[in-house]
Amino acid sequence: MVKNRYSKGKEKKNRIVEASKNLFYDYGYEKTTVTMIKNEADVSLSAIPYYFKEKDNIVQHIYNEFLSKVYDFVEKKAGSEADSYLKHFYVSRIYYDIIVNDENNRRFYHEVSVKKSNYSLLYPYLDQVYFNYAKDFSISLTDEKYRLTRMADAGARR
Repeated sequence: MVKNRYSKGKEKKNRIVEASKNLFYDYGYEKTTVTMIKNEADVSLSAIPYYFKEKDNIVQHIYNEFLSKVYDFVEKKAGSEADSYLKHFYVSRIYYDIIVNDENNRRFYHEVSVKKSNYSLLYPYLDQVYFNYAKDFSISLTDEKYRLTRMADAGARR
């Protein structure tokens, strides 16, 4: 069966992500180079900026993919019985447990945190968390209050 361009592109992007995960885990953020990712993923050097623009975008993809999997797990276990606050608590507990209890994960998390705000990495996920809080607890937020809440949280996470 001949693969179409879309599936080949998706496969190549997935190879970049998987190679990056392995290299970030083994060598950390700082010591992993784009050339190492290229070699491990068996792609051209131009493929990486084509799919991710820069190394930070790969990290953001990995963070959000990881959080989505944890959230899906919590959603299946807690179901509709838990509100968004409790679900976020469970997700956070699992997220930090995985980071803190593994030396390589802890190193990677620290290197990324020093270089870049975790908020910018977690932005899409946290936006959904705030939206769910407001909905579950009938909190009316103007766009300005919503923006200020996100800024305050970003400062606390830095």
